[in-house]
Amino acid sequence: MINMWEEEGISFCGMIHSHPGKFGEPSNGDMIYAERILKARPKMLNGKMHMPIVTVDQQSDSMSINWYIAKIVEKNDIALERADLYVDGNRITGPVSN
Repeated sequence: MINMWEEEGISFCGMIHSHPGKFGEPSNGDMIYAERILKARPKMLNGKMHMPIVTVDQQSDSMSINWYIAKIVEKNDIALERADLYVDGNRITGPVSN
């Protein structure tokens, strides 16, 4: 799929996805997914991939976006870091490393 996007001039920079309930932290599956993609495409992604996680609290019906960036670090390991990003309904503000 990413190859097709590149042919169309679309740059893959990460994936937004949801987690159930209030579970806004990266899962083991997220780490595996990030590692596979980053190691397969290190130059295309400059060693970084955005991985925002969306959750919805069923009781209050409020949405949360927890922004993470997966990075290739020492010894070709993968680290997920929370980005400094704030969501307040209509706008997103704050520095997010590219």
